[in-house]
Amino acid sequence: MNWMARIFVSSTFKDLEECRRIVGIS
Repeated sequence: MNWMARIFVSSTFKDLEECRRIVGIS
């Protein structure tokens, strides 16, 4: 896996985690 794919996956996972947190709050 190249670094671009790793950054994309990690950033996407972070966004999903953030959305889940926002949904949990509201």
